[in-house]
Amino acid sequence: LFTTSSCVLVNWTNVLGQADYYSSVPGTSLSEFDHPVKVLKDLNSLSYYVSDSNNNRVLRFNQTQYYTQNGVPNLVIGKNPTGMECSATVLTNPSGLAITPSGDRLYIADHDHHRILYYNNPSLIVLDYPSADGVIGQPNLISCHTNT
Repeated sequence: LFTTSSCVLVNWTNVLGQADYYSSVPGTSLSEFDHPVKVLKDLNSLSYYVSDSNNNRVLRFNQTQYYTQNGVPNLVIGKNPTGMECSATVLTNPSGLAITPSGDRLYIADHDHHRILYYNNPSLIVLDYPSADGVIGQPNLISCHTNT
């Protein structure tokens, strides 16, 4: 697995985020990326999560979608903020991803909001733009101030 500024190469047999191996144009559609910074595999559900940083979202692909050229995700986590909006559904520049060994909690580092959001039972989420179940690093889900 190899990532570049606008695509994810999977086993060198296909590309997610670009039309081919030679393109590197950032995009905003569901089959495009703009600076994917982290890929995480959930070993329980066999889903893959891609932190699409500049599009302010995390995309989930099932195994078939992930290994399909220009696969479309089955879940979008994170809405684009309006101004400095901070809420349970907004991500700004998500970077790190982690999941518990049992797969029952997904953690997303929401870099520009200075917090980590978590989602319970992420493999069971079916509707796009879910609200986070909790937050680490802020007093509540609507706070996003720099901590000193």
